[in-house]
Amino acid sequence: MDEPSGRRLRSSLAIGIVALTIASLLPLLDMTSPPAAAQDKLYHLAANAIIMKVIPNGSLRIRETLTFRFDLGTFSFAYRDIPWRGFDDLQDVSVTNETGWPLDFSLRFAPEETGEWHIRWSFASATAPAVRTFTVGYTVTNALLQPSAGLNRLDWQAVGTGWSVLTENVTVTVVLPGLFAQDELAMSPSPTGITQVQGVTNLTFSYVNLLPFTSYRVIVDFPKVTDVRFAITRISREFPIATATTTFLVVLGGMGLLWFVRGREPKGEHPFGDVSVPTPPSALAPEEVAVLLRQALDVPGMLAALLNLAKKGYVVLRGAPEKLGFAPSEGRIGLTEKGRMALGEPEGLSPDLAPHQQIILRALASESDPLQALNVARKKVLNAIDGRLAAAGLFAGNPRTIRRRYAIAAVVIGIVTPTMGLAGLLSSTLFSFIAVDAGLFLGAFAIAGIGYVMPRATPEGASEKVLWESFLDHIREPIESLAGTNPDDASKMFDEYIAFIPLAPGAEMSAWVRGLGAQLQDFPYVPTWYEPIPMGWITPFHQTDSARPAELGGSVAHDFGGFADAIATTFGHFETYLAPSGGGAGGAGGGGGGGGGGGGGGGGGGGAG
Repeated sequence: MDEPSGRRLRSSLAIGIVALTIASLLPLLDMTSPPAAAQDKLYHLAANAIIMKVIPNGSLRIRETLTFRFDLGTFSFAYRDIPWRGFDDLQDVSVTNETGWPLDFSLRFAPEETGEWHIRWSFASATAPAVRTFTVGYTVTNALLQPSAGLNRLDWQAVGTGWSVLTENVTVTVVLPGLFAQDELAMSPSPTGITQVQGVTNLTFSYVNLLPFTSYRVIVDFPKVTDVRFAITRISREFPIATATTTFLVVLGGMGLLWFVRGREPKGEHPFGDVSVPTPPSALAPEEVAVLLRQALDVPGMLAALLNLAKKGYVVLRGAPEKLGFAPSEGRIGLTEKGRMALGEPEGLSPDLAPHQQIILRALASESDPLQALNVARKKVLNAIDGRLAAAGLFAGNPRTIRRRYAIAAVVIGIVTPTMGLAGLLSSTLFSFIAVDAGLFLGAFAIAGIGYVMPRATPEGASEKVLWESFLDHIREPIESLAGTNPDDASKMFDEYIAFIPLAPGAEMSAWVRGLGAQLQDFPYVPTWYEPIPMGWITPFHQTDSARPAELGGSVAHDFGGFADAIATTFGHFETYLAPSGGGAGGAGGGGGGGGGGGGGGGGGGGAG
């Protein structure tokens, strides 16, 4: 019987089971299995005699004498499948005929199919009725268990569930390396005989008429002859889910420990206790403060950068009250003459501009839509600020560089491990590491996620953060308080700290400015960094008297209430436009089968064709 016929037989049985199940659930479907009568070859095993010799080093030398009785058809080959469970390695394979003559055979590992070792041998064609006997010998290493400190255990499926034919007689002989009394042994099933000869103990087990797809398992506990240790390859191969989970948890725990040692930010101490800091504690630019506090250049940070450049006279912000209509984005930000002159200066040589501020100016001048240009330049600006803070000793390394290293490691692991896993389907050497590869692949996500939060401030940076947080927590309070008692001082303080106000916690910038404008409704205010959008750029929602150019200019340029309404509209426009891009950084018969059940190995099946 040819081997493909055996595969077809097993497929027919599986299809029949599935068909019956589906038919019981869906009576309307007419699904039937192929008829079993269409067979051109029949055979069974007249005998299967197995000798398992326990070697003191923990190996098993196994000899299986298989007597095939061919009942119908012509046969020219046979095979034996051995599941790779319950031992470390398969060695010293041999196949002989009934006269002891060696037969040619092939040995291959088929992880992509069954995860079994496949031994196949050929012989001179035999036409039924005929009987052929073959002996398959092999050694499996590290095949014992150790249930207690003083015991070893042989737990082996002498016959696996992969045999799809009847076996008339099964005999199993276990040869133990030593003379052991019966009360020193524990056995399942009960042996039919125990003998002692030439320094070994022989246990004989037998069974008659073993049905197809039925295993015969032998368990023997005996005094310890070797210490049993399992390598990671064995554990990974036999317990893949536990191995993958453990590997992932090891990577996750390792990254957590690494963060605790190198990524956890030191706690900053406030030098003045709970006393608020009334003035900026250092010369950091507002956008640098935003990055120091959050390691990201978010919308408030970008707005603070624009206001800072406007305060320095490099750009001018324009706007109009919302009720007057729509003003295009192109007119919201403009470079002043000072700003255009700064574009011609070499990067890093301007005494009044940091490199990241020059990047912003060049971005504003490069496109007609300045907000789009800011979005494009955001990562480059952030990287420049990260480098400045690291150089100043406030960050323990450039955050973008640190994140990139972990991201690269995660990507490399995410590519290599699936590749190694696929290679394991082609190589017995790599097959044992598939579960480890799966755990490492999941661990790549932990590396990327924890790596993102690895950048940290230095102790000096942590102390600086505490001071800036104290300053920003209270920056709005004195302005609001002075607005009711001393509008002139309130407007001066507002003008002085305008670039830091977007970073203050609490109400959003536009809402807060409108509230302040209500308090200073009629107070004269002429900001140097802000001007109204020309009337020709405005598309009124309603053509009313309030849209006249003269009233627009006077309202925005000379009255704090009108200015607050207009600048709040501009801030709202900036916040809405910049928000979507985010602020982050970054033959027939038996096939393979059987196994050791809860412990041990062996099993499998075989066939002829």
